[in-house]
Amino acid sequence: MIEFPEHAWTRRSEGAEPEWYYRMYGADPRYEGKVTWSQTGNSLQYVMTVPSGMELRGSATLEDDGVQIDYRVANATSGAFVETQAPTCIKLYRPFTDVFLERTYVHHADGLDLIASETPERLAKNAEEWLPCRYIVRCSPEVAAPKDRVERLEGITRYHKLRAADAPFMATESAPA
Repeated sequence: MIEFPEHAWTRRSEGAEPEWYYRMYGADPRYEGKVTWSQTGNSLQYVMTVPSGMELRGSATLEDDGVQIDYRVANATSGAFVETQAPTCIKLYRPFTDVFLERTYVHHADGLDLIASETPERLAKNAEEWLPCRYIVRCSPEVAAPKDRVERLEGITRYHKLRAADAPFMATESAPA
């Protein structure tokens, strides 16, 4: 199952608090999206508008070697943003689940690296201590690393990898090596 996006937010300036404009879960009408779906060939697309005036366009395209997910965010509001995020939550269930992120990689200039390589303490935790969590990786060295590497947001621990990936690419081995 792919939740794309699970939520979306922006920052108006460096270090500012995120301003939410969409949340998949919750009952607050300020964050509910109105979605129009379409399909073209191997691609499923949507256009989502939210009460704030932001517009998200997303697509999931089945490729020979996996699924490609693209987003486009349009700002119909006044003012510019220094950052926006619309994370994709890909939920893989057993036997595909990589609960402790021992098989999920991101790409750096020197090759693949475990997405959670900067959090080795995860391996000493049990699933109830580790989950629920999200692991966030910047895909641009121009975007500043977050000031807090670990944060709790609405009951979910969010871990930020300090090292930026050099491509918006993530891969999970089908079986441990």
